[in-house]
Amino acid sequence: MSPIVPRIARRFAILGSGLIRPRVSIDACARARLDLIRWAAAIGVLMTHIRSTMFVPFPDVSNKSVAARVFYAATGIGHLAVMVFFVLSGYLVGGRLLARYCSGNASIPRYLLDRFTRLYIVLIPALLITALFDRIGVGAFNANGVYSHSSVPEVPGIKYSILERLDLRHLLSNLCMLQQTLTPTYGSNAPLWSLANEFWYYLALPCLIVAADRTQRGSRRVSCLLALLAMVWALEGEILTYALVWGTGVGVAFLPRVPLRHIWVALLGFGAVALVSRAFDAAISRMGGARLAVDLTCALAFAAVLAAVVHRQGSTPVGRAAAIHERLAGVSYSAYAMHAPLLTLAVAALYDEFGIGLHMQPNAQGLLVYAAVLLGVAIVVGVLGGILEPRTEAVRGWLKRLLHVH
Repeated sequence: MSPIVPRIARRFAILGSGLIRPRVSIDACARARLDLIRWAAAIGVLMTHIRSTMFVPFPDVSNKSVAARVFYAATGIGHLAVMVFFVLSGYLVGGRLLARYCSGNASIPRYLLDRFTRLYIVLIPALLITALFDRIGVGAFNANGVYSHSSVPEVPGIKYSILERLDLRHLLSNLCMLQQTLTPTYGSNAPLWSLANEFWYYLALPCLIVAADRTQRGSRRVSCLLALLAMVWALEGEILTYALVWGTGVGVAFLPRVPLRHIWVALLGFGAVALVSRAFDAAISRMGGARLAVDLTCALAFAAVLAAVVHRQGSTPVGRAAAIHERLAGVSYSAYAMHAPLLTLAVAALYDEFGIGLHMQPNAQGLLVYAAVLLGVAIVVGVLGGILEPRTEAVRGWLKRLLHVH
């Protein structure tokens, strides 16, 4: 056994007698469930962003029927879905790195190359698509001020001037994952904020591991500690605080097989927490720091779901549905990173040409237009994701050969 194992295990064992060495073991059944969660969360983000852009805020709905309330509730889970992504990432990326490090077979250079490839194979095309679509929108469909933030009334889902964020400074900042820290997100692509969080968590975790490992050379430990301190000093506050949410996913890797055998129990608990947070969303938003506390509570509730999923392996036969889940999950990152500029262009064109697509009421016409835009955006980003994401491994292999990373 590597000498690293008992030392790291002892460090985490002080957090609670039930914690053990990190372990990330996922069979085909659990992977199918995780794929289902991934693509469902991506759809939740799309549904939320499209509804918040196209429809009036709920207080301005003329007929607050039960159907309208259900529609707004079902299409208001985008932020919660991002928290789910954070927890999944913490487990699948952070937990796996710790497990491999504790077993003595982790390669930090290979880990970093894998992470950078995964992020940038979609991020670079997403930025180019944002630049192209936003420039088309500014030139052809800005008569109502959608891109210049001068529309009356204001578009609820677009709270800033897209035109002012289309310069080279914003582009380079987002390319370097400094959105939120140096500049806001690029153009209309507001969802890119969370990619910066992921990027810096990917960097911080190996620095933390090496800095805490007494078997490493002193100079290496000091260098990693200084890198961590530099991140804490330089990065925007929410990137740092939401590391707690990402860390809940990492924590799942340290749990023993939980006694909670019924996934539905964990799902009901997560659903109850999500419903309460959604019901008091407006009040929570006004309370500042309460948002992080609520998001962390939701993350912990979902961590219970995640633990139940990965610990209850092999309980259901894997059939054709697993292949569908895998295919849809395989384009979920592209859907998240690319949908916003396409959505903005679509609704700006609809509004300029036909007077629909913005400031809509949740009536039959509004819901029909919403469904058409959702379907169209989902198809386009799905096709783009199907082109880009399957090439991740090929690009990784090429870079590993080029950089001699093993």
